Formats: sequence, structure tokens, C-alpha cells
Amino acid sequence: MGGKRKYMKHKKKGRILGVMFALLVGMGICMLHTQAAENTQVKARMTVSKNAEQSKITVKVTPLKKLKSSERVKIYVWTEWYGKIKAKSYIIPRKNGQYKKTFSVSEHEGASGVYHVLAYVQKGTLDKYAVQKSISIDGIQGGSVGISKVDYEAGSCQITVSDLESVAKITKVKVKAYRKNKGEEDGVWYTARRKGNRWIADFNTEKHDFSSGKYVFEAKVWDKRGVYSVLNGVEKTIKVSDKIAVVLDETEAQKTCPVLVKNVRYTNVESVQVDIWSDKNGADDRKTYKTEYMKNGSYVADLKYGNHKNTGKYHAYVYLKLNGEKRKLMKRTSFTVAPITAGKVCLEYQNGQTGSVQIRAEKVTTPANIKSVNVESYTVAGGKDDLVRKAAISGEDGMYKSTVSVVEHDFQTGRYQVDLKVTDSRGIVQVFSQKNLELSCSQEYKAKTTFQGIDVSRYQGGINWTQVKAAGIDFVMIQVAYRDGVYGTLAEDRYFKTNIQGALAAGLDVGVYFFSQAVTEDEAREEADYAMKLVEQYKITYPICIDSEYRKNGRANSLNAAVRTNVVKAFCKEVSDRGYKAMVYASKSWFEDNLYMNYLRDYEVWLARYNSVPEYTGTFHMWQYTNKGRVSGIIGDVDRDICYKRYY
Repeated sequence: MGGKRKYMKHKKKGRILGVMFALLVGMGICMLHTQAAENTQVKARMTVSKNAEQSKITVKVTPLKKLKSSERVKIYVWTEWYGKIKAKSYIIPRKNGQYKKTFSVSEHEGASGVYHVLAYVQKGTLDKYAVQKSISIDGIQGGSVGISKVDYEAGSCQITVSDLESVAKITKVKVKAYRKNKGEEDGVWYTARRKGNRWIADFNTEKHDFSSGKYVFEAKVWDKRGVYSVLNGVEKTIKVSDKIAVVLDETEAQKTCPVLVKNVRYTNVESVQVDIWSDKNGADDRKTYKTEYMKNGSYVADLKYGNHKNTGKYHAYVYLKLNGEKRKLMKRTSFTVAPITAGKVCLEYQNGQTGSVQIRAEKVTTPANIKSVNVESYTVAGGKDDLVRKAAISGEDGMYKSTVSVVEHDFQTGRYQVDLKVTDSRGIVQVFSQKNLELSCSQEYKAKTTFQGIDVSRYQGGINWTQVKAAGIDFVMIQVAYRDGVYGTLAEDRYFKTNIQGALAAGLDVGVYFFSQAVTEDEAREEADYAMKLVEQYKITYPICIDSEYRKNGRANSLNAAVRTNVVKAFCKEVSDRGYKAMVYASKSWFEDNLYMNYLRDYEVWLARYNSVPEYTGTFHMWQYTNKGRVSGIIGDVDRDICYKRYY
């Protein structure tokens, strides 16, 4: 046993001697060469310089006697910061009789302060001392650490590092934070972001077990050279609230409304749930929403208003489940959901002959975005089995309008209820009702199955619309605008306003058409939008139609049937989505050869076929049967049309 203790003692002593020997070897590199220089020395000149940002050091060595080919110039470099133990050696290449070497400060771990350079001439294993010089590299100057925006409820703050100066650009700042009573083993690094001349790091107690108490904040700064500086720290007491709070974030244009649960200061949380219901529907409307962890003890749930469909007061209960425990109620609260509002909802343009009425809503607003506005109508006698729903036409400044007609309800007259239903992107539905509305129509209108019409543009010039109405014309399709076939610009028909105002004043039903030269779907949607903006102030009951026919030297002439069909469909969909009736105009051959009508079956068809019978096998709703018609009030020829459908 005694021999074993003696052996272990010598073994331990041997390890200590080995470590000391390794250190002496590293530290003695330059000492050995200095000793060699006592016996041998070569005379030489040396200059040591630095660049403007002090990121590189250049050494030039000029021996005063020409060196032999077997001799090399070598330098040793060390910094006072790290000492000779981290010295580096460089072989200097010869160029034009001079020996020059440039190295980076980053090669010496970004040390600032004094750099020592020792030059030798090496021949075989012998180093002949030549010359030694020093140069100073500036470090990062100044710098202070400050604390701002302390939030004692959230247990967070901002750490600001400012007043930094350096010959090179500051590239990185990191802040170390730790609880004073735990020491640096509790340290967590936070990366700062630049804001002007300051660097800011966001700190919270999440990574420190949500603990209240005194924290120490230190900073380390790097510049472009790799030079760094450690700044003196500051201390700050951070308090952390464990009082759970619920915050409703009603973000615009979102289908969901984030519910934020804050200050859940537990490290063993299995789940956080929020039960929500509207006051109008009561507890039967209660829904449970799971949450996702965000940061710093905060959890978020997406409240889907579509599950509740109400505005007004809502209730929320927050439940916490810790690992291995049952769900526990932690917080009761309530909040208010803003409603959809309308400045005015009224009836106008009521017509006892045709049994129709227009409903108009003005200044419809919502905290989110309007998703849809529909009009639902039904007779009081028939109830909701007779319900008809259709989209309202949108206008500027939150205005919506739609027409209700007895035609939609098999000519039933009497009392009606009309509901304007507005749905926004939150899923909220608001209803504005018009009750006890009386609708009636004449027997003559009820018996009528076909309607006589004309279509006009700037080429007809001035029109006497009173005479047109007296000639037995029921409706008119007016050119609203067109796209130039060469340049592609949009233009309003110069007679549009005169024609539509005169036709409506004379009591005619009105629709419009757009002469298209669109070559893309986006251009088609642009044309539709242009047309709808021109007609939105007028009461049009007939469709908005696209005319995509051939034009001499037209830019759209070369479109194939597939592309043209997509262009026409894009126009019609844009019109239909805004609550108007969409229609396609073309000749019989154009429908058959240049459009795929199976893809346009959702839209009305206006057929041009100059014959005694249409001779078209497809479905159509309006027939332009001649371009040589004559009607009182119009000078010269005019297109004549027959409509086989009631529009209202």
C-alpha cells in the first residue's frame, strides 16, 4: 500500500511538470531567438505601419547587406494584451529587393493596444536577430450601458448601449444578463440591434424562471476588425407580475381576432385554454379555444367571430393546466366587439306598375373589411320558403343597393320583408330589416313575356328619349365606354351621360355595354371596373355586357378561343361579384368559333343575328335582329333588340 501511494505521488508530480514544460516551450519561442541574437546579428531597417481603420499592419524589412538565396526573413508578432504565449510567426516574401508582409488584426484575436514585431534572418536552424519595433492599435473607446422601457408587469426592459467610438465600424453588440444572487452561471446573451447611434437589446425574465429581483447587465462590443471591448455593467431590479391579464387585439381585415393571455408565470404549463361566448347567445354559445405559446409567459388564441356571429359584450374564462394537474380557472373577464353600422337604410324607386323597389344602404362601416352584402326578400304570406337572396351592388363611401321585384316571387303581391345582411371579414353578420313593405304590379306587366329594345352609342348622336319611349320601346342598351383597338387606352363614350340620363328620365329600363379590346384577364377586370364606376350613380336594371367582337387592326384580333374565353369570363366575374348582371354580346359565328360557351354558361347571352329567326342552338336572353331599325326620336338606322327575360 505504501508503494502505491509513493507511485501515485510521483505520477501527479509528473503531470504538473509536463504542463509547466508545455507553457515554457510556448513562452520561450522568442526568448530562444533572443538568445541566438546575442551571438549573431544582421543589420536591417524595418518600418511598421497601419491602414486608416487600423485593421491591418504592414511590415517592411530591408537588410543592409544582400542576403544569400538560402537565407529567409522571418518576423514574430505578439501583443501586450495576450503576451508572447500567443505570438505568431510569418515568413516574409521577397519582392523587388524588399521584404514586405501585411497581416490582419483579426489574426491576433482582434487585440488592441501595442503590437511588437521582431525580425530575423533565418539560415538553416539558426536565426540571426535583425531589428524590433512596436506599433499601437486603437481599441473601441467609450461606451455605456443603460436601462429603459422597464415593464414591471411583463418583467421586461430594453438594454441600451451608446456612446461607442472606434476607427472601424461597430458590427456587433451583445448583452449578458444574469440574476445577481445566482451569479454569471445564470447568464444569458441577448443580441442587440442597431438603431441610429445606439444598440438596443430586448430583455425579459422568461429565461430566468420569471424571477423578480436584481439583475446585472453587461455588454460586449465588436467592430469590423474583430476588435472587441467589454463594458462595465449596470444593475437594475426587475419586478415580474404574476397577475394574469387578457388583451383583445382587434386587427383589421382578419377573420380571426387574437386574444392574448399575459403573465402566465409558470414553468410547468401543459396548456392554457380560453372559453368564450357572446352575451346575446349565452352559455349555449360557449366555445373552447386552445392557445399557442408566444414568449415571456404570453399565450395567444384566435377568436373566430364566425362561431358566435354577434357583436356587443363577450365573456372569456382563462383555464390553466399544469403538468399532472386538472384544469383550473385563473381569470374571468369580458370585452366588447364593435358592430357593423350603417348611416342610413331606405327604400327608393318604388314602381307600382312593375312591382319593384330599390333598397339602399349608406355609409356601411365595420372595424374589419366588408366581405359581402346580400339582400334577402320574401313575402310575409309565403315566409322564408319563398326567400330569394342576391348580392347588393357596391358603390363609393360604403353605399350598397339592390332591387326587389315581384317577378322573383312569381308575381305575388302584398306585404314583403326585406333584409340587408352585411358580413365582414371577422365573420360578424349584421341585419338591417325593412318590414311591412307593400308591392303590387299591373296585370299588363304581369302578362308581358317579351320586351322591345334598342342599343345606341355616340354614332346615333342626339336622341329624343320621350319619343323613343312613346314608340313602344321598353329598354335600351347604351355603350358606356371602350378600349382603343390600337393604343389600348380606356375612354368613356362621349354620349354616355346624355343617353343614360335621358333614357332613365323617359322611364326606360337601361343596361350598358363595353366594347373590349382586352388581351389579358387583368385588362378585362380593368374594363369592368371602369364601366361600373361610370354607372354606379344610375339605376340600371339590365345587364353590364362585354362586346369582344372583331375590330379592324384591333389589338385583340389574334386571341385564340381559349384566351378570349378567359378574358370574357374575367370581365363577367368582376361584374357579377359586384352585384350586377353580367352579359356577353357576339354574333352567331363568333359564339360558335371564338368562344367556349360551356365556360360562360353562368352569364347572360346577347345574340346578334340579322335574320327573321335567330338560328342559334345555344341559350340566349336577348336578340339583336337588325342594324337597320327605325325608331321615332332617332335620326337614321338603329339596332333593334328583343329581350326574353325580365330584368329588375
